[in-house]
Formats: sequence, structure tokens, C-alpha cells
Amino acid sequence: MALIGAGTFLALLSGYRSCWISGKWGGGKTSLGFYLAMPFLEKGYRLITNSRCIWADDMQQLEWVNESGHLKAFVVIDEGGVDIESSKQVKAYMAYAAKMDIITMIPSGTEPPPEAKKLVVQVIFNFSKIGFPLIVYHWRLRWGEAKDNGIFLWLDPSPVYGVYSRQDPGEDAAEIMAWLVDKAQEYRAFHGRSTKRISSLEATQADLFQDAARTLREAVEYVSLPKRRNGRRWP
Repeated sequence: MALIGAGTFLALLSGYRSCWISGKWGGGKTSLGFYLAMPFLEKGYRLITNSRCIWADDMQQLEWVNESGHLKAFVVIDEGGVDIESSKQVKAYMAYAAKMDIITMIPSGTEPPPEAKKLVVQVIFNFSKIGFPLIVYHWRLRWGEAKDNGIFLWLDPSPVYGVYSRQDPGEDAAEIMAWLVDKAQEYRAFHGRSTKRISSLEATQADLFQDAARTLREAVEYVSLPKRRNGRRWP
């Protein structure tokens, strides 16, 4: 079981701390999310997820691992695009993701808000459906002037299938989102800072409008990108 050609993507995941895994239902999104957790779990990270998984920890029992306020948590929010409504909700904890040492994966057929999709992986083709254990993924990064993309392969994903329930619809992601924001508040308090900067999780119409406008702007920018000679657009 191995990822082939994924070096750049893995480096970006460690840096950006969040990724949306896109694709059709049953295409290999959640499996990849749990597989990407493996090297982090081996380094002492704890797994938080809304899906039934034998590796999962109870988030309510998770404690800070040191005096610096590190949490060391790898979070997999299965189908999180259904419940994560606005970028404001994501910003409430992502601003402290590196400081608290948290990485968040959102395998979801439903698109999450813009703040959760700076780094995106999409299932291109799952050869397992025709009997060959290989899944092809395309990744892309778009954040301000930072733009990049690439392809990697996952050879033999089957060993990860038994660690989680593929039939489990998953708990409401709102509970994990609230926990992440609570931890961000605790982190600020831990360092003697006010928690007033972290606003309510509730998304207003203004928040949703801002996200829609941002998505439209990004789409226009992408369409406006110059094409390569072979007709493909630059990342």
C-alpha cells in the first residue's frame, strides 16, 4: 500500500493543515482521508472523526500534550460539506491549526465553503472498480497568488478498508466543528488571551453571500487564466 508521486501534495498538507477530498460517493475519498492519517498517528497524533473507526479517539477526552498548547490531532470530517456552512466557521479554528498542531481532512461529495478548499484532492478514476487496486487523484492548491497542481496514485488501498465503516452515515459534523472552536478558545485562554475574537459558529446570510461571491470570483479568475499550448490552463 503506497502513494506514488505524492511528495509535493503531502508537503502542502503539512503546511496548509486542511484539505477537501472531492469526488463521487464511494470513489475512495474517506479511505484516503484515513490513510493520510496513518503516518501522523505513528508520530503520536490522535484521530478525531465523525465516522466509526477503530483508530478514533474520544475528542471529549483529548488533553493538551504539552505546556505549549499542542493538541496533536488529525481530524477526518466525513461528508463535512453537508454541515460546514460558511468560511467563518472554518476560520474560527483554522487560524490556530498550526499553533495547536491540528490537521483537518474533509472527504465530501458536497462542496464545503471556500476557506476549507484551498487545498483540494479529487478522485479521477478508481481502477478498483474494474479489478485493479489503483486510484488516481488530482490535487490543486489555490490561495492568493499560490497556485499549483499535480497527480498522484494510490496503489492497493484495500488494507485501510477494515478500519472504518463504509456504511456508517457519520455523526453530524457540527459537533466536531464546535469542539474545534472550543479548543481554539481554550488555546487563546491558555496563553492569556481573550476569547472574544472567536465569534459564533452560526452562519448569517451575509457570511453565505460572501462565500458565494468568493466562489464566483475564483471561478472567473480560473476561466481567465492563460492556456498552455496543448489547450490546458495553467494551475
